[in-house]
Amino acid sequence: MAGADVTFDIGRLELNGQYMHREDGAPTFAADEPEAKADGGFAEAIYIFADGRW
Repeated sequence: MAGADVTFDIGRLELNGQYMHREDGAPTFAADEPEAKADGGFAEAIYIFADGRW
């Protein structure tokens, strides 16, 4: 498994992102099953308003 995680804090704005890649030769330990590959991730933006408490 490999991946990356990044966060940028720009004043009241925070940008987050994450990526993950995984390869598994025997995901369920059954005989003669194909290799499993998975890619995924997310991105989010958080803005704190002027009267926000968090």
